[in-house]
Formats: sequence, C-alpha cells, structure tokens
Amino acid sequence: MLDRRHRELISAGIDGELTPREQAELDELLAASDEARALHTELLAVGGLLDSLPRVAPPPELAERVLSRAAPRSGNWPASGAGCCTPKSQAVTMISSRSEDIRCWRRDL
Repeated sequence: MLDRRHRELISAGIDGELTPREQAELDELLAASDEARALHTELLAVGGLLDSLPRVAPPPELAERVLSRAAPRSGNWPASGAGCCTPKSQAVTMISSRSEDIRCWRRDL
C-alpha cells in the first residue's frame, strides 16, 4: 500500500509541482511500484475527464451565498472573506466576494 507521501508525490507530479529532486524520486517510485503506476495512470485519466468537461461560469450570487453561510472562527479573519481550514497542513483558504480574489494564507491553528 502506498503511503501518504507517495500519494502526494504522485499527485504533485501530475500537477507539475515537483522539484527536480522530487521528480527523480517519483520516477524511481513509478519504476519500482505497480501500485504507484496504477494510481498515476488512474489520476491522469481522471484529470483528462475533468479537462473534457465544459467550463461553466458560477452564478453571480454564489460568492454572496457562500459568505453568508460561512462563520469565522476568530477575529483574525479579514472582514471581506470567510475562512475554511485544513488543520494538518495549516492552510487557510480565503473566499472573497470577488471571484478573482481567492487567496491561500497560512497561520498556526
């Protein structure tokens, strides 16, 4: 069974986010593991399917609906957005009322 690090390495490789050293590690993993190659192939296929879907613009009121339902956890959030956290990575995604103004911030949780 592939561990989390290997699954993340495969995903990052597909997204083109690897350093040369990480790419070499991925290449070695794919050469050595049938399971890694199978997952890599499956994720490439899923990405191809997603790319083939038609692009649809979100409804204009989507940002307002999301913001109206999201409640900040503390007073540290900017007034223009609401937060969604993933504690393990300590990533905080901010959603603004402007679709082009989506930011990822990091902070200790």
